[in-house]
This record gives sequence, structure tokens and C-alpha cells, in this order.
Amino acid sequence: MRVLSLRRLAMAGALSVAGLSLVGVGTNAVFTAQTTSSQQITAGTVSVAISSPSSPGCTTAGDGCQSLTLPAVGPTTSIFTTGDQTIAVTNNGNIPVNELDLSFAVTNSSSDLATQAYVCLGTTGTVQGGPSFSQISDSPLASLAGASSIQNGTPLMAPGSTYYFVVNVYAGSETTACGAESVAPLTGNAPTENVTLTSSFTFQG
Repeated sequence: MRVLSLRRLAMAGALSVAGLSLVGVGTNAVFTAQTTSSQQITAGTVSVAISSPSSPGCTTAGDGCQSLTLPAVGPTTSIFTTGDQTIAVTNNGNIPVNELDLSFAVTNSSSDLATQAYVCLGTTGTVQGGPSFSQISDSPLASLAGASSIQNGTPLMAPGSTYYFVVNVYAGSETTACGAESVAPLTGNAPTENVTLTSSFTFQG
């Protein structure tokens, strides 16, 4: 079972600006003038939702989920794949947001299953199932334990837009979004073990 969760960074603030001028001029008369300028700034709302067609109760952005659980897989054979599973991250707020960080955690990371099973992870950008697949990782599950990918503000998601990720855990010769894979089948204690992969996305607006 893999759990994907989402963290949010909210922004709030207000600013007002005022100016005052006074002028006195003339002979036998005084003229004065006062002007005031102001500017109101309203902070927007950061609201990012995560969804997946495979996760009951969190199938659309309208469900407003901040975390979701993909269906458990197994018991598996020594050669298996979870299939390419889509994770959608949607900006439900009213301001653009930037992804700052993508981090991972893996339970039982020293187990045979974690060291032998691989995970293909990538994104198709703003097009679900689109032809442009950008690979983030294609490596043993154990290698993601504690890993972090600094995104440097990419992608910039406009209000109402969605960014799609694809995840596939596999062993043996399988085809994933990362390509035709050929890794060793599960051996040792792997058939009796279980692991959980958690991916966390951090956004700022």
C-alpha cells in the first residue's frame, strides 16, 4: 500500500500606503492642498488538492483531499507491476502556486522487498496521459527512503490547473511509463514482506 500526502504553505498579508503633501504659497494669501493615495492588497488563497481515479473518496479535485491511499497490491508473484497509476495535483485556490519540494519515505526500507522492487515515477505535466513524460525516478524503492527533490518553483500552477504524476511499482520484466523494464524477480524474504511508499508535495503561493 502506498500513501501519498500533500503539505501546503499559505500566504497572507495586507498593505496600505498613504501620502500627504502640504503647500503654502502667495502674497497676502495662503493656499493649501492635501492629497491622499491608498492601495489595497488582498492576499490570495492557497488550496491544493490531490486525487486519483484509483482512490475511492478522492477521485476528483472537487473532493478536496489533502492525502490519499492507493489500493493495496498483493500478495504478488516474483514478477509483478502495479500498473501506471495517475496522481493528479490541482490548484483549487485563486492564486498561482509553485511546487517547492517532492520528498519520499519508505517503510521497511532495508527489507528484501524494498531493495528488490523498483518504482517508476514521473509526470506528464498538465496533460493526463500525455505524450510528454518526464521521468523523476526509476530505481529501487529503498533508494527513495528520505530522498528529496527540490523543484525550485517548478511547476507554476495557475488557479484551476492540474499537474499529473504517474507511479508504478514493479519487479522483473515489465513495461511502465519509464519504458521496457528488465530487473531481477523478487527473491529471499520479499514474498512475505510489505512496504509503504509515501510521496509528499510542498507548494507555496
